[in-house]
Amino acid sequence: MAMSGASETAPVKAYLFGRFRLEVDAHRLTRDGDVLLTGKACETLLALVKHRDRIVEKDELIRLVWPDAFVTDDSLTQSISMLRRALGDDSAQPHYIATIPRRGYRFLAAVTPVLEAPTASTRHALAGDAVSPAHEGVPALGARGAPVAGPTAVRWGSPILWLGLAAGIALLVAWAPSIDVARTVPIEQPIWFQQEAPAGTTLASGGVLSPNGRYLAFVVRHVQDGKTRLWVRPLDSATARPLTGTEGTFRPFWSPDSQSLAFFANGWLKRAGLDGAPPQTLTAVGYRPSGGAWSSTGAILYADRMSRLYLVKDSGESAATPVTTLDPSRHEVAHMAPQFLPDGRHFLYFVDSTKPEYTGTFAGSLDSPARIPILDQISTSVTFAPPDQLIYVRDRVVMVQPFDPVRLRTSGSAAALGGVSMRSDTMSAASNLLAFGGEATGHHLAWFDRQGRPVGSVDESVDLHNPVISPDQRQLLGDRDGLWLVDLEQGAPTKLGDGNLPVWSPGGAGIVFTSRRVPDAVDLYLRPIAGRPEDERLLVRSKEMKLSGDWSGDGRYFVYVSSDPETRLDIWILPTFGDRVPRPFLRTPTNEMQPKISPDGAWIVYTSDETGNWEVYVQSFPDGGAKRAISVGGGAEPQWTKGGREIVYVTPDGAMTAVDVLPGEALRASRPAVLFRVPLSGDITRYRNHYAATADGQRFLVDTADESTREPINVVVNWEALVGR
Repeated sequence: MAMSGASETAPVKAYLFGRFRLEVDAHRLTRDGDVLLTGKACETLLALVKHRDRIVEKDELIRLVWPDAFVTDDSLTQSISMLRRALGDDSAQPHYIATIPRRGYRFLAAVTPVLEAPTASTRHALAGDAVSPAHEGVPALGARGAPVAGPTAVRWGSPILWLGLAAGIALLVAWAPSIDVARTVPIEQPIWFQQEAPAGTTLASGGVLSPNGRYLAFVVRHVQDGKTRLWVRPLDSATARPLTGTEGTFRPFWSPDSQSLAFFANGWLKRAGLDGAPPQTLTAVGYRPSGGAWSSTGAILYADRMSRLYLVKDSGESAATPVTTLDPSRHEVAHMAPQFLPDGRHFLYFVDSTKPEYTGTFAGSLDSPARIPILDQISTSVTFAPPDQLIYVRDRVVMVQPFDPVRLRTSGSAAALGGVSMRSDTMSAASNLLAFGGEATGHHLAWFDRQGRPVGSVDESVDLHNPVISPDQRQLLGDRDGLWLVDLEQGAPTKLGDGNLPVWSPGGAGIVFTSRRVPDAVDLYLRPIAGRPEDERLLVRSKEMKLSGDWSGDGRYFVYVSSDPETRLDIWILPTFGDRVPRPFLRTPTNEMQPKISPDGAWIVYTSDETGNWEVYVQSFPDGGAKRAISVGGGAEPQWTKGGREIVYVTPDGAMTAVDVLPGEALRASRPAVLFRVPLSGDITRYRNHYAATADGQRFLVDTADESTREPINVVVNWEALVGR
């Protein structure tokens, strides 16, 4: 039977989905080599698969499958029933064939067409024969510049790439617009190429492959204005282009039809089409979401940083609603990194817990609160690679694990992906394409004056985050796999033990920090700098995750940030006198974080997303009351300088900004003035603070990205050939 349709225009030998193979000419459905069905039922399935981009009306199906006979709906219903039994599909919760009441049916699963064998010349071009002679004897380079055995390495835009790889891929894209390019043509050797940052930019993310394998999306930071933007490159073209209106972008992800991208920017979830239309705002998302996923059913899942997963319609017509719930009995603190499976109803996500035995990757459903454990290894970088593989990083080694997306279980044993060395955990897979890298994995602490001129760096062997300078301006605290103390005159670092987010006590004799040392809590501890470990004591303990904040100059109050699934991030006060019972200072449905108390103890400055953007606010302390906005157009990480006469903060584009303030009953503030811009190691909400200002406000110690460690985006075509090498 010959069937026509818009989905394929090239000769297709078979279709692969899950563990099934549907053979076109033989009209035969097999699973693992065993024949399950033949005849009219398979012809019905072929019609649905070929037109999987839309609903197939009942009358149309009958015309396609029984073109020369008069049959009733009963024949079609019987074929659908036979198919569901063979596929193990449930009509109530379908993975493969969905019934559209009073209309027809639609095929749901991701499909990989297998083409008829190409000509010898096409096969050689795609195998790299057309590009290898030009660089004969030149080894392929991996993510760290190390030789890779086997693949041919090329760079985007090079003549080598476009003589061979682009010629083959462009031919296929033109030949069969809707097919998964890399998987459908046999390639004996992998092809390895790299995407560099466009001129005038630096990479700010890894590459994200579109589901159809035709596009690569990535985020760059523009040197001229410091803003991040979303760029897209067709894989059959040498030119990438920015998407308008995507300033502030991070963590983009594709729509199922590969025609739109969703992304987070300045506290909002937005979507933008490849057609260049202005982006559409979908919902406010708050504090640094840890990822999102877009379903073929029109649902978008996203992960609030310190909370659970939320659902919103891709049309933006509904408010976000929670889909998962943190389980206190398993000491869970966050659900992260969602990604939908082919049926559009089930998804994978990462569960973070203070107990390692409860941490790992799980499968969830939009239709049920039940969850299924998939991988118990501690990694947030598990990537589903259609049709039936999981890729993840363990000890910087990329592993591949067979996975059944229908039965939601792994099988067999994991194997290493040879030649791929990971310095970051950013990966994306589509068909037989794998993308990884693109991030700066190193950073350093550098000094800048108020004009942004480099005036030195901290010479220490441990790169630190969340730096804080001691009250006497002679020592530095920071964290990186524990707490570290650095003498700013000698430069010698000393490790103090476990913990992170350190805060100096008012006199500099002790520190407060956050630690997970107790399995069922993330608590605050107080430690004397010169004391013994046994002198340490618990400062605050409760079931919520706590982030240390600041101590008032008179030592009477300590402020910190507490996480709650309902109210997100809140600012709490711990009195150090009287009953010493913590109480909420700011507890609202939005996020409040990064509190700093003024030197006179009368004001507190903090960051909030109550308007949908991150902005800096100041409020009277400790009883609340008078409040006013300080930043304009976005800001975070506020600090006091000049004895409380100045507030400095960082804008989303990395501009160090200063505001003169005049304390009093009603604090007065000047307009913000940009001092300088600096490349931060991550966006403004990645750490509690990216910088520490000296007390006089004349110098700034900034946690800057080390551009020498930034790798390009690596893309491997036919990556499965590397498994087990």
